[in-house]
Amino acid sequence: MKVITVIASPRKYGNCSTIVKEMTKGIQENKGENTIYYVDDMNIKPCQGCKACRNPKKPSKCIINDDFRKVMDEMEKSDALIFAAPNYFGEINAQGHIFMDRFYSMTKSTPNQLKGNKKAVIIFTYGAKTGTYDEYIQKRTRLFESIGLKVHEILSVGDGKPLSGNSEELLERARQIGREISVKRNDEEYEIIRILRSKDRVLKAEIMSDELKKKITKLEMKRLDEMVPLINKGLKQALDEKEAITVVIDNTDVDVSIEDYTPSLTLQSNKGTIIGEEIYDPNELEELKHNPNVYFISDYFATYPNLSVPGEKQFFVVSELEGELDYEDELKNSVNRMVISSPSTEADHYIKKILNIPQKEKITTLIIGFTE
Repeated sequence: MKVITVIASPRKYGNCSTIVKEMTKGIQENKGENTIYYVDDMNIKPCQGCKACRNPKKPSKCIINDDFRKVMDEMEKSDALIFAAPNYFGEINAQGHIFMDRFYSMTKSTPNQLKGNKKAVIIFTYGAKTGTYDEYIQKRTRLFESIGLKVHEILSVGDGKPLSGNSEELLERARQIGREISVKRNDEEYEIIRILRSKDRVLKAEIMSDELKKKITKLEMKRLDEMVPLINKGLKQALDEKEAITVVIDNTDVDVSIEDYTPSLTLQSNKGTIIGEEIYDPNELEELKHNPNVYFISDYFATYPNLSVPGEKQFFVVSELEGELDYEDELKNSVNRMVISSPSTEADHYIKKILNIPQKEKITTLIIGFTE
C-alpha cells in the first residue's frame, strides 16, 4: 500500500512530524510505504481563479504546473493521504492554507476529483487545550471530502503534544492509524474487479501480485532477443499503472468476424516510422493488395518497403488495445486511468497455467492496468 504525506509545518522535528513518524512505523509494519512532502520545501503557488479546471468546453487539470500538481499526480497512484498542519494564530498555518487552496481544481465540478475511496488522515496540532479548534477543524476537513477522499480519522491534538510529554497513548494511536490505512485491499473492494467478474464470459479477474508482474515482464523481455525484436508497449503501460489485473475470457461460443479484430501490432523503425501494420478492414485490405509498394508478410499484415531505410533497426511493437471489450466504457468510468493489453503467447500460457485454465486458443488473457 502506498501512502502520501503532506506536512505543512515548517518545523521538521515538531509535533506534526513526530506524529507522522509514528504513523509511518504502523504503515511499514504492513510492508507499506509512506512518501513525505514538506510544503515549506515545495514550490506551490496560490489558486489564480482562472477556472480552467471548470471550463465547460474543455476542463483541465490545474494549469499551474508546480509541486502541488506533482504531489496530487502521485496521489492518484496512492491509497491514502496523511495531511498534517499546525494551527497558528487561531487557524491553519499559511503553508497548509496554500496547499488546500488548490483543492478548488479537484472538486466534483471538475474532472480531477480523486477516485477509488482513497483514505485521508487529517492531523491538526496546536498549543491550546485539546478540543479548542474542533469546530474549525471539521470545516477544514470537508475540503478533503470535496476532492474525493474518504476521511479515515481526524487527530485534533492540543496542549503542545506530543513534544510537551505524556503522549504515549497518542503515539500508539498514531501507529495504529498507520496500520489501519495500509491494510491491503481485498480484490472485491475494487469496483473494476466487481464489474469484470459480473460479465458472463469472464472466467477470472484478479489483482496481479508483484511476483507475477516480474515474471510476465521477464517473459516479454525474451522477445527482444528474436531476429526482429518485439516490444510489448501496451503491456508495459498497463504494468506501469498502480494496479494490474489478469483477466481470462472464454470466447469459445463467440463467432468473431475478422473485421472486428482490434489492430495492435505494428512494425516500426528505431526512429518510430511505421513500416508495417495489421489491417483487418476488408476494403482497405483489397486496396492495399493492388498497391505495388505494399508487401504482405501474412494475410492481415502489410509492410511498406519504400518506408524502410537500410541500416535502421526494426521492431515489432504491440500497442494497448482499444475497443477490445463491449463494456470498456463501464470499466473506464470506474477508475481514473486504464490500459488494456495483450500478453505474448508464452506469457498467456504461463498465466493460464498458474490460474488452472485450459490452454485453449479461444480462451484469451488480457492484462488491464489501472489507477483509481
